[in-house]
Amino acid sequence: MHIGVAGMIGVGKTTLAKKLGEYLNFKVLLESVDADNPWLDLFYESEAAQAQYGFRLQAHLLDSRARGYQQEGSDGAHFISDTIADADRHV
Repeated sequence: MHIGVAGMIGVGKTTLAKKLGEYLNFKVLLESVDADNPWLDLFYESEAAQAQYGFRLQAHLLDSRARGYQQEGSDGAHFISDTIADADRHV
């Protein structure tokens, strides 16, 4: 089973996912937004950079999210994530 938490940035998705994971005894899979993302710093350089790198950033996040879901779900374990793959369907 996979439970995903969706919402705008800063509303508490990660906090909710962690608390639900603890309560349900599920693994918690958090969105990776740190050093393994080559587009994040470039995206935040300027508004022009956001237009230039926005798709690449979203594609990277979608790819890492899909890989994480596949890896976590491969052993049949239940997990909860602080985002959902469907959030990127319009990219």
